[in-house]
Amino acid sequence: MPYFLLGTVVGIVVCVVTERTQKEPEAKNMKRIQNKMELLSIKKELHDDLIQYLMEEFYGLYEYLSNGENIEEFTLPFCQAMMVLETEKELAELTRNQIELEFMEEVCLKSIIVLRIGIRQSDDIQLCYAIIKV
Repeated sequence: MPYFLLGTVVGIVVCVVTERTQKEPEAKNMKRIQNKMELLSIKKELHDDLIQYLMEEFYGLYEYLSNGENIEEFTLPFCQAMMVLETEKELAELTRNQIELEFMEEVCLKSIIVLRIGIRQSDDIQLCYAIIKV
């Protein structure tokens, strides 16, 4: 089963929209990660390379967004939560509106290839990642 996940970039809003008519994600099929504990709780459910990548992304967000709190106390705002999508339909919905699509690029990790997608949302870019090859 392919996984789809949200990515992060310093200074860019990070969330995924499952329906193009919505501005905030619905967590029906997605796993939302807002803190380190949530990330560790899904570790057994996801590909090892994906977990490592999510850890790096989370630590990057922590370094940029934290106000000096300990990483165990740090929580991402709802719209910046890292989202792991679980269906191909969600990817299709996300990329359907070509006008809002800012970019798509492949990122090669150790044993998987991830599609990195930027979607325009108001004044921000939402970054999304989808495993496209294991």
